[in-house]
Amino acid sequence: MEEVRDWQSRPLDTVYPVIFLDALVCKVRENGTVRRRPLTLPSGVNTDGKKEVLGIWVEASGRREVLDPRDGRAQGPAASRTCSSWSATA
Repeated sequence: MEEVRDWQSRPLDTVYPVIFLDALVCKVRENGTVRRRPLTLPSGVNTDGKKEVLGIWVEASGRREVLDPRDGRAQGPAASRTCSSWSATA
């Protein structure tokens, strides 16, 4: 588990020229009930051209939470962010 915590708190690059947002809906048992929960998986292509997973958010309330530069891992000034409209269906 220490390796997972290290990965979660690792510093991110200053710039990712390309960012992909993907979601995976999983069935999770909670209190004896099976519910569908979205996992948001943003990945980015760094300036060296390597694609890396930036994080995993369970039930992110929206793209703002996933793209928030205030999570403390950004290494420089926040870059401009744009993304098209998207929605998840449960």
